[in-house]
Amino acid sequence: MFMPSELPLAYCANVHPGDTWDEAVECLKRFAPAVRRRRGRVLGVGLWMSARGLNQGMVDRQRREHLADWLTSEQISVYTMNAFPFGNFHADRVKQDVYRPDWTHSERANYTLQAAELLAQLLPPQADGSISTLPLAYGGDHPPDKDLSIYHPLLISVARGLATLRDQTGRNIRLAIEPEPACVLETTEQVIAFFQSLWQSTDGTKDAAAVREHLGVCFDVCHQAVEFESIGSSLFLLEKNEVPIVKVHLSSAIELTDPHDDEARAELASFAEPRYLHQTYALTPGGRILKRTDLSAEDALHPGPEWLDARAWRIHFHVPIHRAMMGRLATTRASLDEALLALPRLSRMPHVEIETYTWGVLPGQSADLVDGLVRELESVDPTSSIEEKN
Repeated sequence: MFMPSELPLAYCANVHPGDTWDEAVECLKRFAPAVRRRRGRVLGVGLWMSARGLNQGMVDRQRREHLADWLTSEQISVYTMNAFPFGNFHADRVKQDVYRPDWTHSERANYTLQAAELLAQLLPPQADGSISTLPLAYGGDHPPDKDLSIYHPLLISVARGLATLRDQTGRNIRLAIEPEPACVLETTEQVIAFFQSLWQSTDGTKDAAAVREHLGVCFDVCHQAVEFESIGSSLFLLEKNEVPIVKVHLSSAIELTDPHDDEARAELASFAEPRYLHQTYALTPGGRILKRTDLSAEDALHPGPEWLDARAWRIHFHVPIHRAMMGRLATTRASLDEALLALPRLSRMPHVEIETYTWGVLPGQSADLVDGLVRELESVDPTSSIEEKN
């Protein structure tokens, strides 16, 4: 189970819609206090704001002060932010747009530093902060004639900005790059190679210390499970290679354990939906990984012989982490349990949050969101919940 730390277990607020500051805060006020009352203790929330909403807050000090005061009064702890989705994460269609702008565009760096400025004002006393971001770019957006050094300059500039923010405010905030299937960085080995090249490019320069101190990885269990990685081995490999594990997303993917099961594939077809990208990978008996950029109902129902004969499919569709089964479909909850066993053995406890943002697009689900979030939190931190007595 979850290894207790000085910071409370968090859920990620990108589950809540809200393209403006006021919409995002209103959703937070609607759901987070209800979850905290059910839990009977301080609640961690990983804040998410779109670039539009964040800009509205950063030009209005009263809005920021109101949010900080409200968080304190409601016993809600914000020590991490999700700065991956730049635009409206609950638009009718998100898909590949969630990776744009990428880390070759200054808008991405500016948005990230704005998030850091806000987080510095919301951090609990004595706590460090973390911000998760995209894995450089979507794979299809990377220029084929360029190497990964094109992403170095803006990341280095953000590391420099975070070091300056620390010097000015005393608040230490680190940026966590989050690998994901079908992106420029998707496997743990790719992440390690990228950090080694980044360190090499800055060694001996004035930016070396800032890069080492302020840049690391956000390890999303669902993403690495879709890659068919051994979660414990991947975490220890990152640590062995001195890549800072800044943040861990506790999350589960869908797993089709028997591709020949027609009824299971029919259920899987119902998960094909138009908002989010659902990268679909399959492990062959020979150990190769078959890849499709997105889940489609047609591919689920009529996959072709190689996909039918695969050992298993895993789909990047974040499903409630307390569920081991979704009808005839399995989940990768076992990978999450592997992460929970590995976390206490790391030399430094990362920030930990649950990230299930898909409640609004889960087929056939009508569960109350507060109840669902509480069930997820309890599934990894099972201390008995109590309804707050007022």
